[in-house]
Amino acid sequence: MVDYLYPDAKNKINFQKTDGLNFFKNFTDNYFSCVTEIVTLHHLPTLKLYREYIKEMIRITKQNGIVVFVETTHSTWNEQLANAVLDILLNDRTSRQITKSTKRAIPVPVQFLSEEEIEKEIVNNNALILKKAVMKKTIADPKRHIIYICKKN
Repeated sequence: MVDYLYPDAKNKINFQKTDGLNFFKNFTDNYFSCVTEIVTLHHLPTLKLYREYIKEMIRITKQNGIVVFVETTHSTWNEQLANAVLDILLNDRTSRQITKSTKRAIPVPVQFLSEEEIEKEIVNNNALILKKAVMKKTIADPKRHIIYICKKN
């Protein structure tokens, strides 16, 4: 991604690549001005870890900094079931391709919090939801995605 930035931006933006499960141990409180995740949390192995990631994303964001969550979610039980089935099918195809090229199986857990649960976690962890938007479903990705733009209090 850094290769696509303007040359002067490369020295101004701090990109971090980690294994994902130990990501937050590398950063102190109030470290980043902006923290973003894009349809990642629902692939964590447990809902407890999902909630912990929301908490940690907010913790490492500076006061008045921005936290952006783009996440697959649901508002009804049948939407949750549809999301799970679609996600498993879509990710199974990708997982098979990765497994074929790396000779290692890639587990694809699927855990969903509802919109209400995500919003509760954001607010309970000292952030304010500035904007919430539902992304338009497409044929390529018919799952429900919500964008939350938040400010850390």
